[in-house]
Amino acid sequence: MSIAEKAAKLKATIFEYNINYKRDQETINALKSLDKDYIYDLLESTINSKKRKMINVLAFAENHKNKSNLKSSFTNLKNWKKDRVYK
Repeated sequence: MSIAEKAAKLKATIFEYNINYKRDQETINALKSLDKDYIYDLLESTINSKKRKMINVLAFAENHKNKSNLKSSFTNLKNWKKDRVYK
């Protein structure tokens, strides 16, 4: 790994993952603990058109004009991101 690559990884660790230095090992452990049947059920429920759940979110970039006059699904992007729940 080059110095620039190591620096980029440390920057991401510090600023994006709240200095969780054990993140890589925790990710590896989590992947090792996955059960084949669990993954199958998760994918089947995600892809199966009769079981899947879908949501549409409408948002506009700050630097673009909303010519269509449609309203965003939320008002505060940071709060909206905090409320996301992934199953």
